[in-house]
Amino acid sequence: MARRGNSPCARCSRGLGSCVGWPVAAPADPDRPGWQTRPYTPLLDRLSAGGRWSFRLTANPVHTIRRTKDEPRKITAHVTLVHQMGWLLDEQRQQRCGFRILEKPEERRLLPDGTTHKGRPHTGDRYELSVTDTRTLSFAKSRAGEGARRSGPVTVVTVTFDGRLEVTDPHALRRTLTQGIGKARAYGCGLLTLAPLTRDRTPA
Repeated sequence: MARRGNSPCARCSRGLGSCVGWPVAAPADPDRPGWQTRPYTPLLDRLSAGGRWSFRLTANPVHTIRRTKDEPRKITAHVTLVHQMGWLLDEQRQQRCGFRILEKPEERRLLPDGTTHKGRPHTGDRYELSVTDTRTLSFAKSRAGEGARRSGPVTVVTVTFDGRLEVTDPHALRRTLTQGIGKARAYGCGLLTLAPLTRDRTPA
C-alpha cells in the first residue's frame, strides 16, 4: 500500500488490493466523507525485483516462551528495541514477505555490531531501519449478542518501523501488502506501506 507523507491509509473492501484510501481534511465527495481513494493495482504492478522503496510498518512483534519444559508455550510480545528490530530483520520472515531491509554504507553507521549485556547479538546501526513508536493498547473484548458477558481485556503491543527495503520477490511482496505481516491483524497491525525513495543513499 502506498502512502503520502505520514498520512495513514486503508484498503477498500471492494476486492483484494483493488483500491486504497487516504483521510482528507475536507471531503470532495459527500457520499464518501473524509476519504479519497486511488486504484491500488498500478502500485502492485510497479513492483519488480531489485526495486527499492521507503516503508512504514506498524506490527505486533511476538514470540513464544515457556518457563518450564512441561508448560505450554505462550505468545508474548517483544518489548526491547533489539528484539523488536530482530523480529523484522529475521531472514526467513523477510524472504517470506518478498523483501530485504537495506544496509547502510559503513560511513553512515554510528554504532557497531556486537552483543547485549546478556550476550545476545545485536546489529547496531547496520540497517536502514528504526523504531519510531511503541504502544501498549488494552481494551475489553465482549462476546457477540446482547447481554453477553465480557471476557478479560485484550492487550496488544504495537511497534512502528520506518526504513528502506529492496524487493526480492514481487509476488510475495504483493501478497504481503494485501494481507499484512504478523499477528493481531484484526486489531490493525501488520499494515505495510510503501513510498518512492526520494534519494537512494545506499550503495548499489
